[in-house]
Amino acid sequence: MVFYRDMKNRLFLAWAIVVTCSLSIIGQTKYVTSVTIEVQSKDKELAQTIESYIKREIRSLKDVEIVDQDGFHKIQIIAMKDTNVSGKVTGYTISMVVTWRATCITLDKRRPCYVLDDFLIDTGPMNDLRAACEALVVKFDQRSVENLRF
Repeated sequence: MVFYRDMKNRLFLAWAIVVTCSLSIIGQTKYVTSVTIEVQSKDKELAQTIESYIKREIRSLKDVEIVDQDGFHKIQIIAMKDTNVSGKVTGYTISMVVTWRATCITLDKRRPCYVLDDFLIDTGPMNDLRAACEALVVKFDQRSVENLRF
């Protein structure tokens, strides 16, 4: 009977240690994922504006870290201004590709690679550019980040 009680106390103690360590690790995990952002456009001002809007919205997610390189996710954006026949700017077109980092195994080695996660195209008037960038980040959050959260 003493052995059973002693074993029960040891199991409880082991369980308490595991729970404490787990809570400690969970409490230290600040980010769910990291993301690298690349924006390309012939119009440098458009590229800088879109990059600023996208980064601002991603920073508002709180659990997604923006990194300069080697993020788990990579967002690649190609943007252009739309013009009519006379050359007047009528709006924008944005193409956004979201990929995630994986390890590809070939016959002779392992190498890092990126796997397609999502692809979006948006077009609209220039005065809706900020709202469009916000919507793109919302879709990134819903489609790519949400399933990584506990």
